[in-house]
Amino acid sequence: MSSYKGRVYLAPSGQWAFKYYIDDQEAGGGAGFKSEKEAKLGCKDVLQGYVAKPKIVVVKYEELPPLV
Repeated sequence: MSSYKGRVYLAPSGQWAFKYYIDDQEAGGGAGFKSEKEAKLGCKDVLQGYVAKPKIVVVKYEELPPLV
Protein backbone atom coordinates (compact mmCIF):
# COMPACT_ATOMS: atom_id res chain seq x y z
CA MET A 1 0.00 0.00 0.00
CA SER A 2 1.35 3.42 -0.94
CA SER A 3 1.89 6.27 1.51
CA TYR A 4 0.71 9.82 0.78
CA LYS A 5 2.04 12.84 2.68
CA GLY A 6 1.95 16.59 2.32
CA ARG A 7 4.32 19.24 3.62
CA VAL A 8 3.26 22.87 3.91
CA TYR A 9 5.90 25.58 4.29
CA LEU A 10 6.56 29.31 4.12
CA ALA A 11 8.73 29.88 1.04
CA PRO A 12 11.59 32.40 0.95
CA SER A 13 9.31 34.60 -1.20
CA GLY A 14 6.99 35.05 1.79
CA GLN A 15 4.21 33.01 0.21
CA TRP A 16 2.93 29.68 1.49
CA ALA A 17 3.41 26.53 -0.56
CA PHE A 18 3.13 22.76 -0.35
CA LYS A 19 4.77 19.66 -1.71
CA TYR A 20 3.26 16.22 -1.68
CA TYR A 21 4.94 12.85 -1.65
CA ILE A 22 3.91 9.38 -2.73
CA ASP A 23 5.98 6.62 -1.15
CA ASP A 24 8.43 9.30 0.06
CA GLN A 25 9.08 10.53 -3.50
CA GLU A 26 8.13 14.11 -4.36
CA ALA A 27 5.14 13.95 -6.71
CA GLY A 28 4.10 17.60 -7.04
CA GLY A 29 3.13 20.74 -5.21
CA GLY A 30 1.58 24.16 -5.28
CA ALA A 31 2.68 27.70 -4.44
CA GLY A 32 1.51 31.27 -4.13
CA PHE A 33 -0.88 30.85 -1.21
CA LYS A 34 -1.51 33.85 1.07
CA SER A 35 -1.86 31.80 4.25
CA GLU A 36 -0.88 28.53 5.86
CA LYS A 37 -4.55 27.54 5.92
CA GLU A 38 -4.94 28.08 2.15
CA ALA A 39 -1.82 26.00 1.46
CA LYS A 40 -3.08 23.19 3.70
CA LEU A 41 -6.43 23.20 1.89
CA GLY A 42 -4.70 23.11 -1.49
CA CYS A 43 -2.56 20.19 -0.41
CA LYS A 44 -5.55 18.39 1.07
CA ASP A 45 -7.54 18.82 -2.16
CA VAL A 46 -4.73 17.20 -4.17
CA LEU A 47 -4.08 14.34 -1.75
CA GLN A 48 -7.75 13.50 -1.32
CA GLY A 49 -7.62 12.36 -4.93
CA TYR A 50 -5.46 9.52 -3.60
CA VAL A 51 -6.51 8.91 0.01
CA ALA A 52 -9.45 9.94 2.23
CA LYS A 53 -7.46 11.27 5.20
CA PRO A 54 -4.07 12.56 4.05
CA LYS A 55 -1.26 13.31 6.49
CA ILE A 56 -0.26 16.98 6.14
CA VAL A 57 2.36 18.67 8.31
CA VAL A 58 3.80 22.19 8.47
CA VAL A 59 7.59 22.29 8.18
CA LYS A 60 10.28 24.91 7.83
CA TYR A 61 11.51 25.48 4.28
CA GLU A 62 14.98 24.35 5.35
CA GLU A 63 13.56 20.99 6.49
CA LEU A 64 12.34 20.02 3.02
CA PRO A 65 14.35 17.20 1.48
CA PRO A 66 16.58 18.25 -1.42
CA LEU A 67 15.51 17.38 -4.95
CA VAL A 68 17.22 14.29 -6.26
